Amino acid sequence: LNRAMTKMVNSTGDTKKYPRSSELLVRHADHILRKGNKNTSSLSEIEDQLRNFIDLFKYVEDKDLFQRFYSKKLANRLIHNTSVSIELEEVAISGLKDRCGYEYTSPLQRMLIDMKVSDDLTKEFDQHLEQKNEKFNVGFSVNILQSGAWPFSANAGVPEEQPDKNTVDFNVPSDLAVCIDKFKTFYNKKYSGRRLRFVFPLSNGTVVLNHTPRQYTITMSVHQLAVLLIFNDKDSSTKAEITESLGLDKPELEKTLTTLVDSKLVKLEADNYTINSDYVNKKSKFKLPTSTVKDHAEKELNRPTSR
Repeated sequence: LNRAMTKMVNSTGDTKKYPRSSELLVRHADHILRKGNKNTSSLSEIEDQLRNFIDLFKYVEDKDLFQRFYSKKLANRLIHNTSVSIELEEVAISGLKDRCGYEYTSPLQRMLIDMKVSDDLTKEFDQHLEQKNEKFNVGFSVNILQSGAWPFSANAGVPEEQPDKNTVDFNVPSDLAVCIDKFKTFYNKKYSGRRLRFVFPLSNGTVVLNHTPRQYTITMSVHQLAVLLIFNDKDSSTKAEITESLGLDKPELEKTLTTLVDSKLVKLEADNYTINSDYVNKKSKFKLPTSTVKDHAEKELNRPTSR
């Protein structure tokens, strides 16, 4: 039976491509561990599904390919805060470690450690501000990701045809810039010799719309948020004005404006962008579609890999 299962799981069918078992099993695990799984209603059900997932994993022959897929999905869940819980992520990784050993799961565990350290560091930073009687106009938290531990580089979001071009930095809105400067000072004092680099294409923020008939709470990328903040001071703006204000390069700006227009949060007439004061959505709290980290990871995940 084991031989039959192994052959079936690793079959490539009539094609010469790599077996899709690793990719499909990772997608299954992602469905289990992602918030909003409607097929489970209790912790015990999720744990049962994880045990079944590990039982299937043992039949996968190309464990390295599986790890590559799994690390990208895990990173997406952690960065976007869509994981059911860190504890369940640890249960899944523990099952993989039992099958393949510590070294196999070490990169995955480093990502979980980064998230725990980041949470503690954010709390410490909040206490630091409280002691100095300082307060921001916006909520602010950070994830400190070790270079080399995550499946995204510091240049995440840089077009592949322009590998030397840095699209990470842009003119950060003033409310966010104050937070970043304060945190840099705090971090550099605590960890002298370390270098901080803010990777904005992997960052997001939550904004509350008060200009619409109904109040909405929307999570969006920092670039989308930066564009919307422009309309706090003016009713309309041209693409040239937005470019000058934010300093984003053309591809990133086009992508950001397109998502805002497609979502109907912003209206476009000729070359003039205006905020949509009549915006309506059935949901009062939601996440705005974006094509930064998620689509980048999906592209990597779906790229054929020769063996």
